[in-house]
Amino acid sequence: MNYKGMMGLAGMLMLAPIMASVPAEAKVVSKADVVTSKATLIEAMRAKLLAGETDFTIDFQLTLPDGEIEALFDDILAQDEYLHYAVVNEAITVGEHSLHVTLQFIHSMEDEAKLTEAVPVLASQIFRPGMYDIEKLQALQNYMAANYTYGENAQSPYALIKDKKADDLAHALLVNRLLAETGIESELRRGYTGFGERHIWNVVHVGGAWYNLDVLYRDVDYNLNQRQTGWFLVSDETLEKSGTRSLDEEQRPSAATDLYAGLHALSYTTVHELADLRTERFVVEPLYAKRQLFYVNDEQALVVSNQQTVKKLSDGPAFELTYADGAMYFLNDELLLYRYDLATKTLKQLLDKPANDIAIEGAELLAYDRSKIVLRVPITERAEQMTTLANTLTDDALDADFVKLADQFLAAYAHMSLTEKALISADTEEKIELVKNQLLEQSAFAELLSETPAYSAQKVTANALKTWTVTLSARLEESAMNESKVVIYDMLGNEVESQVSIDGKKIRVTPLQPYSEDIPYTLYTKKELKSVSGKELKNDLYVSFRLEL
Repeated sequence: MNYKGMMGLAGMLMLAPIMASVPAEAKVVSKADVVTSKATLIEAMRAKLLAGETDFTIDFQLTLPDGEIEALFDDILAQDEYLHYAVVNEAITVGEHSLHVTLQFIHSMEDEAKLTEAVPVLASQIFRPGMYDIEKLQALQNYMAANYTYGENAQSPYALIKDKKADDLAHALLVNRLLAETGIESELRRGYTGFGERHIWNVVHVGGAWYNLDVLYRDVDYNLNQRQTGWFLVSDETLEKSGTRSLDEEQRPSAATDLYAGLHALSYTTVHELADLRTERFVVEPLYAKRQLFYVNDEQALVVSNQQTVKKLSDGPAFELTYADGAMYFLNDELLLYRYDLATKTLKQLLDKPANDIAIEGAELLAYDRSKIVLRVPITERAEQMTTLANTLTDDALDADFVKLADQFLAAYAHMSLTEKALISADTEEKIELVKNQLLEQSAFAELLSETPAYSAQKVTANALKTWTVTLSARLEESAMNESKVVIYDMLGNEVESQVSIDGKKIRVTPLQPYSEDIPYTLYTKKELKSVSGKELKNDLYVSFRLEL
């Protein structure tokens, strides 16, 4: 495996520059076929990388020291972690006036596009609205361990999604992409395991500190009837004790502490099999909920830790640990069902007869005695979370992340069961439809801008009531009709109430309410704007701006 450094194919599509249209009357200067400066050479190489080209030549007319071009190419990869790892092989041949590059990426641009489309959908299945960051990390680790396994011949995160099997690089890259969807900072770390094998994993930033997270090192071995607690938010010291050493100490942030010392004191825990009641082995995975971690200690007892203290919840072994509606449910060594309320910190026995299984189905938690349902508990938390998020998305204040949040929200709604959706109120259903319509409006507005020439790069102002002035080459007709052809739109394409005045060749536009910080706005000039001679513009024109305090 060639772990040579790179940013990621995500950048190839997600970070590729978008060239805005320009007015028809503007002079367009195309790039020369031959580059003549180091800066333009760097730009040309970066453009080829972001376009996913695997075989290209760049002609140049400049003199650089021996090895400089190769060093520039490596610098481009080093500046973007995803590209750094997406390029798995490269060959650069430098001639007197040209360089030829052949590359191998972890997957094709077609697969990169499919990955970009799949990641938000997958994130909506893993992360629920209202989760704390550590809950998201626990949900992600559980999902990865349950759905994907290690395979040596695939490095692509898309191959991992498609085939359910790929190597450690693919796992780590997919973790990065999924965490980016939910706003958690994550980087890759390279090193060697205690067995001398190359390995790559993630370091994540949560709660103001960095921790190691390895979604592969915690696979359950059902044949040995054991589970490995693995690397869940552990320190560099914990890794070193296992024999693992990192190659990136200077380049990567250090992980100084273990988040849950009690959990990581465990090595391998043998789990019990109650053969007279059930044939499969019991494996209790740690669960994080409401800022508390629940796990089984070396004595098989269920404990809860809030990072400062550890409290035992069961005297003997605990099984079938399941979270629902602010409570943790589990079976004790006699297979009696218990409920621990996270808010009141009280433990209550729910059944006086054994149950052999707990499952969440639809909007209910069900306890089974073999195939017979012996208890039903309605679950309303997810519907309540959807209501809270629907209210947030449809209030009057715009959010810079509205589109991303709305996409995640609607994807989560799409994956709810019919019984879960039945718990959502009519008012919330109306707001869900409103969010759908707002997304459609935003998409239509974005498409309009993509077809409209921009007469300036995006501008930034520190004045929340900034008056924008547009100066044209001809005197304008001073009329209410002409004033209506100059509009400020918000990020969703809604018109912002403004005062427009025309004075000769100048148009002044002032908002009647302050701009919201970090929200993209658009000053839009329609082509029907007339000069005093009756002539109109050739095209609609716009400029984007935002308030930055």
